[in-house]
Amino acid sequence: MVPNNRTFPCFPIPIGLYNFGKESHELNVRLVNDICDEMEHLETEGISRSNVGGWHSDAMLDRDSMLQHGSFKVLKERIEECIDHFCTSNGYYGNVTVDHFWANVNSKNNYNLMHHHGESLMTGVYYPVKSIRDNQFLFNYSENVSLDGGIGEDSGGALIFQDPNFSLKTKLNADEGGPFSHSHYYIYPVSGVLLLFPNYLLHTVTPFFDTDDKRVSISFSCEYTDHIKNGNY
Repeated sequence: MVPNNRTFPCFPIPIGLYNFGKESHELNVRLVNDICDEMEHLETEGISRSNVGGWHSDAMLDRDSMLQHGSFKVLKERIEECIDHFCTSNGYYGNVTVDHFWANVNSKNNYNLMHHHGESLMTGVYYPVKSIRDNQFLFNYSENVSLDGGIGEDSGGALIFQDPNFSLKTKLNADEGGPFSHSHYYIYPVSGVLLLFPNYLLHTVTPFFDTDDKRVSISFSCEYTDHIKNGNY
């Protein structure tokens, strides 16, 4: 006989999912056009970070070119509202600002290695479009979007989060998936969806193998505003 018992969700890792939906369509078109301008018309040379192949815009302190676009300034304001909600809802101070943006464009067989954003306060990703096919923007707005346990199917393009304790869980065998037993969570790009997560959370992006679509995402790093950073709460 099992006595009265309680299970405590100790040390949970919050991941925020904010769905702007179809109302973000006009902004999303502008964002993707501005990213394409950076890649092609402005001939901006991409950099190498976690990406293997693909294009990663520069986000250095003195040349964050994406923030020169009006669309990214609008996105910055919207993300910062969500970050404040995320922080205050999970027991943290708000007043967080997005200090850098970078765009990611992955073509067939391109992917991103498992990595984290250790020097950032927190980080996130925004999907303006499902993908680009034959220079056409494909949108897939949905009201029902969630993270799912596992690593997804082999269709490619998934963002996969890995449990920081993954390598330590060597004895207990998972029977049914749940928040205490999943080692990975995944999501595929959905237009208008924003994800916020702690800087230390390991994540990777899988490649497209069977399609020539281009996967487009916008990542960013965050920092407290100066008065919070200096301890003036």
